[in-house]
Amino acid sequence: MVRYRVKRLIEGFKVNPRYRGKALVAIPQTSGPIEVNYENQVMYINNWEEKVEERVFQDKYGRRKQYTLGYFFWKPNEQIYLL
Repeated sequence: MVRYRVKRLIEGFKVNPRYRGKALVAIPQTSGPIEVNYENQVMYINNWEEKVEERVFQDKYGRRKQYTLGYFFWKPNEQIYLL
């Protein structure tokens, strides 16, 4: 399981205007389950396809040519299961 500690949540309208009033987390694309921690709360993501938005960015540090972030609604203490 990959673990990420998020420093802050993303306001939904910054990703898409229809997500106004929602909190999102941005997670790099990985294979396998993901644990997301924010302020002593945890959310588990087992299904990458449950993302609400996906964006590809150029890597500005020269490690790879581009990377993919998936945006998920912040639902602490819940699991997004594989179907």
